[in-house]
Amino acid sequence: MDAAHLNIFWFLSLLVPATIMFGATYFQRRWILVLGILFSLSATYVLCNVAVQKKWDIRIENAKTGQELENATADGANIVFTAFLFAPLESVTYTWLWSVVGCRTWRNIKKKGAVSET
Repeated sequence: MDAAHLNIFWFLSLLVPATIMFGATYFQRRWILVLGILFSLSATYVLCNVAVQKKWDIRIENAKTGQELENATADGANIVFTAFLFAPLESVTYTWLWSVVGCRTWRNIKKKGAVSET
């Protein structure tokens, strides 16, 4: 069951920025967009770090022998790289991607709605 928690955090780190940015771009107000960006960046960063931390906790919990425990604790640099490189990069990338997709999607929907009304 612990492996499912890892998947939940990882999937949430993909789903949360999409949901937040689609919602923020829907309203087309600058202050809502800025709040959405800030919230998306922070939520994605936290979820990425929690997912990696959970992965390492699971590896340590599942270690039975001394060799397995040594292997499970040997690569702590993964957590540091995630905290300082991968999570910020993923946060910025996903937030930017979903804001662009959201803006284009809502713009196209509104254009189609305006054309169908005339």
